[in-house]
Amino acid sequence: MGETAYRESDIPGTSSNKTGYNFMQYVNGSNQWVTQPCGLTEINDVPTRWAKETISCSHRRIWTFNP
Repeated sequence: MGETAYRESDIPGTSSNKTGYNFMQYVNGSNQWVTQPCGLTEINDVPTRWAKETISCSHRRIWTFNP
């Protein structure tokens, strides 16, 4: 999550310096780290406060949209 409980100024990154999450992984049912597959559910409750983009299934970026 991009700290969605806080004000938009608390979301890391700006439009000119986006914060990237590369090589996202999770622990599966066999207790092994595996690469995040496609299909991650994204929630964007207030699109005027922050922005996000998907580079690939395991690479996403977020930033403050309207500082």
